[in-house]
Amino acid sequence: MPTSSSVPAPSAAAIAEARDRAIAWSVDHLGTTDPYTVVLLDYVRRRFGLRALDGTAAQLDAQTGIAEGPEARLIDPRRRPTEADLPSDSYSLVAAALACDGIGAPDDFSERLTEAVDLGGYDLTHALVARLVERSLGCREHVSPELTNDLETALRAEIAASHTWDDLAIERIAVLDTVADVDPGDFAIAALLSTQRADGSFGELPADDLGVRTHATALAVWALSAATLPADPQEQLLRAELPMRG
Repeated sequence: MPTSSSVPAPSAAAIAEARDRAIAWSVDHLGTTDPYTVVLLDYVRRRFGLRALDGTAAQLDAQTGIAEGPEARLIDPRRRPTEADLPSDSYSLVAAALACDGIGAPDDFSERLTEAVDLGGYDLTHALVARLVERSLGCREHVSPELTNDLETALRAEIAASHTWDDLAIERIAVLDTVADVDPGDFAIAALLSTQRADGSFGELPADDLGVRTHATALAVWALSAATLPADPQEQLLRAELPMRG
């Protein structure tokens, strides 16, 4: 496993090869991938022009109108969160952001986002995804430039301190793409490449659960695409084009 002390930069060819193998594995398992992971793959497809992932759109279309839950709007952009989706004692940061142009985010949303800096882990990565959601919807962003900097700094510290490369570790690297002009560094990419399985998938052993592997591999596709391909800054997390309802 690489350490952060002295890591040679992985070649562009090595990163691209790992990316393409991960994409091929994701395509092969698309039919059994959960819809929220497909949302990530579809965003990466549009953001980086990955034609190999064109099947993600049809997968999401099939879920349109039947998606349920606080974050269902990620799958069907017309399905806005309700007050029942945002209980005062416990709510998803991403779900709160998805409500920004409807019922509005909870009163303590800014406070919860700020707390994510100290809480770390998935709270930290989900705060940056919430920022991406609010930007997608054209809302006033609760994540200020100062908070964005604090989130990025905390995220980099967690990446540098990583000793395992599980789903969360890969998510940390991937969501750095949500911060303009930020790259994860040679150490993170080298560590990520070292954990790729022989079949092209990701997910630290013994993570043999297919759901864990599909999500971890989708995040790796995002991270490796951001490291090798130009992004379309106009593409947003929420889809713009939707099928007509019968």
